[in-house]
Amino acid sequence: MNFLSTKGKIRIIHYLSAIVPLLIVILFLGLTVILGIIPVIESYTIRNKKNQTIELVRSVWSIADGVHNQYKEGILDEQEAQSIVCSHVINLRYGIEMKDYCWIHDMDSNIVAHPYQDKKDLSDHSDPSGFKVVPQMNSLVDELGEGFIDYQWQWKDDPSRTEKKTSFVKSFEPWNWVIGSGFYENEILDEIREVTQPIVRNALLGLVLVSCLLFIPLRMSFRFIHDLIEKDTEINKLSGIVRDAPLSIVVTDLKGNIEYANPQVVSKYGWSEEELNQGNVRLFKSGLVSNETYNSLWKTILSGETWKGELINKNKWGELIWEELLVAPIRDDDQKITHFYGIKHDISQQKKLQNNLLVAKSQAEESSRLKSIFLNNFSHEIRTPLNAIFGFSDLLKQEAQLSNEGKEAIVTIERNSSILLKIVDQILKVSELESNAKLDASDELELNEFLTQIVKKSISNSPHPLQENVEIQTDYNLSCENGLVVITNRHALEEIIENLLLNAIKFTESGYITIGYRLDSSNDISIYIKDTGCGISISDQPHVLKKFFQGKSKFFSLHEGAGLGLSIVNKLTLVLGGKISFKSQQDFGTEFSVTGVCRPKNEQDLAVSE
Repeated sequence: MNFLSTKGKIRIIHYLSAIVPLLIVILFLGLTVILGIIPVIESYTIRNKKNQTIELVRSVWSIADGVHNQYKEGILDEQEAQSIVCSHVINLRYGIEMKDYCWIHDMDSNIVAHPYQDKKDLSDHSDPSGFKVVPQMNSLVDELGEGFIDYQWQWKDDPSRTEKKTSFVKSFEPWNWVIGSGFYENEILDEIREVTQPIVRNALLGLVLVSCLLFIPLRMSFRFIHDLIEKDTEINKLSGIVRDAPLSIVVTDLKGNIEYANPQVVSKYGWSEEELNQGNVRLFKSGLVSNETYNSLWKTILSGETWKGELINKNKWGELIWEELLVAPIRDDDQKITHFYGIKHDISQQKKLQNNLLVAKSQAEESSRLKSIFLNNFSHEIRTPLNAIFGFSDLLKQEAQLSNEGKEAIVTIERNSSILLKIVDQILKVSELESNAKLDASDELELNEFLTQIVKKSISNSPHPLQENVEIQTDYNLSCENGLVVITNRHALEEIIENLLLNAIKFTESGYITIGYRLDSSNDISIYIKDTGCGISISDQPHVLKKFFQGKSKFFSLHEGAGLGLSIVNKLTLVLGGKISFKSQQDFGTEFSVTGVCRPKNEQDLAVSE
């Protein structure tokens, strides 16, 4: 009875020694989730939503500022300019339901543009709490210029429902406007719940898992201390694990005679348990493994080390099996080696996959080689007839009796032949860049002179003549005593600038094209080409740098091209270690910039600016 009492006390002490730390861990994890992670997520979600709202309002403000500049320049009258901005605001939708919006009202609390509000004068409008919303917004922007304000407002397009809302408003002084947008509190709560629920659920699951993992050592420790008499039972359990293991396990004596093989060996190799127990590991030998390998194996395990490697063995029917094999010694209490055990993992399927991959790699390399041969032949076969076309066209132009229609036809032939030749060159360039992603950037050149030469060359080589009412401008913002000398790959940089200039010439019918360079925020040289052409639509902008992409608008369809020029520019820029960016507004023009494609020979040159 006293023994049982003492045993019970020991059991209680062990349980408490495991349970108390477990409870502490659970409490700590729970408090971490509730007091640490969730508030951070809530704060981040609200801050992110506010930042999105600020960016949206400032984007609308920027549009209004751009249109106002056009009004100041006389391009638009004031009514047309304001109408463009209002139309943009009324049609702007965002959010999951595409019902969130922006609005504009003036400093007299009159609605200027609002997708859901019909009432024009909101100077006396109050939310359910009596808060005069629009006048308070006006007071805020009058004092601070911009800021956030909380109130209650109609739920999107449903006038029968009112919800708490937070909005960001910003003054647009030129027209005495206030531009705003906001988000509803219940949407933020929904977002927070959507994020935190999986975290809480996973945290609870983690707590359960931690509890289970900590409970296992508790039971093992208890049994080790109090149930030593069950040692034979534990051995039986281990034997069951070996028996039921998915891998093939063999135990031998010091001469390799098999004393135990689990059922996986029987099913995998075909010999019965009796045949295996009367046999030797030589049963598995395929005859395809060298004696040196076997000698190394036996030398390793007899020295007490573990041997790992791959062997080709066979089953009872002579079928070959690739194995990943681990062989190690078994020692008694005196550390004397008494047996060996081997764990065999069938990797035949992996070997087959490896061979398939090698075959596929070889086929891919052969395909690449054949592609290069084809493209080289393709280039030769295309250029030969094109050269003949150019030659005979030039001869035809010298005919004195050639009519005007005939001369125009020859010009058309030459122009279209030039376009075809350009497409062939672009296809070859794309193939070359995909095969070789390295370029030597060690050429020295004076940037101003280099860009001027490219402008002249592009105008001369362009298949689309520069329009008479388009002016080419240069904007070299950095000046050095002996010119700005940069290090780059001359050919690659020339191709980048020329492609961008040819695009600008092609798509600009009036206005100007400006080429220049400046320092970006990281003090890197940024070369840019800006035009007043047709611009790029919002839907086309994510795709313009992709191969073979051509704009979907009617204007783009009127101009020939394979859609490779900008993809080549992008690839060359990346290979030179630079980056390309652009900003564009449809019908107002485009500006492309390439940064990091050249570096100054002398860093101090960058400090000398106009």
